[in-house]
Amino acid sequence: MKHEDNARAYDAGMKLHWLGSYNAFRRSLVDNFGDFEHSTILDFGCGTGLLLEFIKENYQFNGLYLGVDPGNGMLRVAKDKTVDHQSRHFIQIAPFPSLPVKNASVDVFVSSLVTHQITLHGKQALFKEIYRVLKPGGRAVMAEFGKPSGIMGNLLALYTKKVWGRAIPEIYANAPENFAGVVPQLFESAGFSQFRITERWKGAIDVMTGIK
Repeated sequence: MKHEDNARAYDAGMKLHWLGSYNAFRRSLVDNFGDFEHSTILDFGCGTGLLLEFIKENYQFNGLYLGVDPGNGMLRVAKDKTVDHQSRHFIQIAPFPSLPVKNASVDVFVSSLVTHQITLHGKQALFKEIYRVLKPGGRAVMAEFGKPSGIMGNLLALYTKKVWGRAIPEIYANAPENFAGVVPQLFESAGFSQFRITERWKGAIDVMTGIK
């Protein structure tokens, strides 16, 4: 991904993109983790470690954090920022989207705005991997584009497909199938139960959760 070359500017860019609501957005993910103080969390597409940074600042967390990302530049920044958290490991993954962890070893899988970067075949493979690595009763929590609603949602979908899809096709070329509603179907086909959309942002970004 090209944005790894600008990893140190990534944090500021993300916060600017969310216009002051980024902490609230991250909290809407963490609210679905359950009691996670001593859990093993796998953050897929962890980028510069923004989620772990937020968790450490706002929650009691003494568990194991596994951050995986294909971008070496992103991971270097993440390691530097979170050096005070001893039980954290960052892993560069290739091929994307394999998960280099043992079966039934993760309590919480979390991912934020990553799967739209992956082909449909890759998404299907990823959800099988998520189900494999989660413990029985483990939670998958994901924020991703969904079927747009309202003016804001439809504008976001149109802008993403027509502008970002052409400007950065390696990231947004596969976004249309997410806007068509494929992610809830992937939760179901992978075998997850108690699927819920717990919150919606900007009319087209859903926070979703399912239980193994």
